[in-house]
Amino acid sequence: MLPFPPPDAGPKQVRAYVVQLLTTRHDADLDFAESIADLWQLGRGVDFRSAINIGAVLDVQNVFGDSVGPFLYRSAREEFIADYRCSLTGLATSWALKAALVLGLLLVVRGIRQPSEKKVQAFIEAGFVVGISAFIIGLIDMFHVISGGAATLGACGIVIVGISSLLAIARAQERQIQDYQKTKEK
Repeated sequence: MLPFPPPDAGPKQVRAYVVQLLTTRHDADLDFAESIADLWQLGRGVDFRSAINIGAVLDVQNVFGDSVGPFLYRSAREEFIADYRCSLTGLATSWALKAALVLGLLLVVRGIRQPSEKKVQAFIEAGFVVGISAFIIGLIDMFHVISGGAATLGACGIVIVGISSLLAIARAQERQIQDYQKTKEK
């Protein structure tokens, strides 16, 4: 993994990174890599980061050309994602998502063990913990690495727990009918 240029890096550091990326990841010779890197003229590290993170391949392609831009974008994007996942923020969001999923699973198990009238509330709690946590983590992740995986997981978590809640409501109503029929028989 190549160290991604920090946001306050100057154009010279960005060009050095581009040279290093092209020579190590694409086996480009040094003269070719330097000629491509020289196309980056004034932008700082923050500009390069936003071109790789928020921008599209077309932004990088406009600077580095049609033949090199897409490959440079893809390689720099892979390095950016690897750098993010090793960062404190990346590790924290990863572990927070795992903790939210475990907590949500524990709440679902607790909901299953609850009496029928409390099941719905337990499943809704589990849905909020898993769904909203995963959605927030997805937003944090999206500002650093546009993957949307956690946000998608959050949306799926809300849908899954919503369906579970509906099933719990149906089950609770079924038990109420059974209880009513038992009291009517007595």
